[in-house]
Amino acid sequence: MVKKWITQKIEGRPGLAKILGNTWWLFFDRIVRLGMSLLVGVWVARYLGPERYGILNNSLAIATLFGAFATLGLESFVILEIIKDPDRKSDILGSAFYLKFGSGIVTYLFAILSILILKPGDAHQLDRFLVYVISAGIIFQSLDVIDYYFQSQTKSKYTVWAKLSMLSLVSGSRIFLILIDSPLIFFALASLLEIILNGAALLYVYQRNEKQLYLWKFDKGVARRLLMQSWPFYIAYIASFIYMKIDQIMIGSMLGDRQAGLFAASTKLYEIPFLIIVVLSSSVFPTLVEYYEKNRKLFYQRYSQITGAYTFMGYLLVAFIFFFGSYLVDLIFGQEYAGVFPILSIQIVGMFFLFNAGLRSSYLILTSNQGIIMVTTLFSALLNVSLNFLLIPIYYAVGAAISTVITQFVSLFLLNIFYRNTREIFKIQWKSFLLIPLFKS
Repeated sequence: MVKKWITQKIEGRPGLAKILGNTWWLFFDRIVRLGMSLLVGVWVARYLGPERYGILNNSLAIATLFGAFATLGLESFVILEIIKDPDRKSDILGSAFYLKFGSGIVTYLFAILSILILKPGDAHQLDRFLVYVISAGIIFQSLDVIDYYFQSQTKSKYTVWAKLSMLSLVSGSRIFLILIDSPLIFFALASLLEIILNGAALLYVYQRNEKQLYLWKFDKGVARRLLMQSWPFYIAYIASFIYMKIDQIMIGSMLGDRQAGLFAASTKLYEIPFLIIVVLSSSVFPTLVEYYEKNRKLFYQRYSQITGAYTFMGYLLVAFIFFFGSYLVDLIFGQEYAGVFPILSIQIVGMFFLFNAGLRSSYLILTSNQGIIMVTTLFSALLNVSLNFLLIPIYYAVGAAISTVITQFVSLFLLNIFYRNTREIFKIQWKSFLLIPLFKS
């Protein structure tokens, strides 16, 4: 019956079928990556133990943070430029590639400088070397422009297959490293290898399908236009990455590797519901766009009902972790990670606010209020760092979790009352706390 209904809806609408198919591939990619990351990541965590796992994740957090700087916020604008002017795709891709390649080299040097400042002395030679190795992958991320191209053509299945093939290969290599009792440095090399293989796979699928790699060239006009368009989103993107990754880095610097390992293990579980709300929100976005264009009253009614449903899911999630989280942590990570549950039990409260505000970013994009996203994200990053300096010395890794919860409450809920354009969703989110929208027809 479901298959028949879907067929009826998309029959004679090839554009819709193409979009739905592309969306499915993107969701498939996220779900498989989450599954592999959880299974292999937990195995690695148990093998390394909290201290060595903390060292590895601190290095990964620094590399990821500086990798965000190297993106220049170009993704959406490269896709848009190719859609608007497909005949100049080689100039657009070439310009974006050289911009990202140059920024990759610069940010790699800054990553090296940062770890020299954060971890000086002979006692931290391993920490520094891991950052040198893992951060080198930032340079190879410039080849992600190929992924942008296939997204613009709604042909993401090519890059999904390419990247998942490489992920499977590297995940297998990590399991092999565990079985042969390898030292920590080899797991850092595996992270670098994954990025290099991703780049090679993208080059292969592009050259096989387009055969136009040799046409790429740098165009100053195109590069300038891309940078002018992307800078506001770039600032918000960087702020969001600081907000997401700074906890791990600060815990490693202030408390040591064991506490960092416990926090990283908690975050591994925390990422599961985070992906769920991202996927759900992306799924309903096209429907909200349609309602917004045709019937504003119905739009706010649907927005309210969906927010109520998401909030109810948030309540269920918090209750599940409070009752079963301790057993879950022990089952997955073992007794060595017993300190994870107090961190997770706090973090999950912050996830409740993410569920309650699951449609907030979609609403702000839909109503052309991206500036609010930029300002609130910058404020969130500053607030989170300030609270970390205050709470981590007192409550250790739990303090970082508390600062995250406070930041999410303020940025995702409380700040909505200060903007005229977000007061309506402030009311909806407040009513959803009481589950009022679920009891309305």
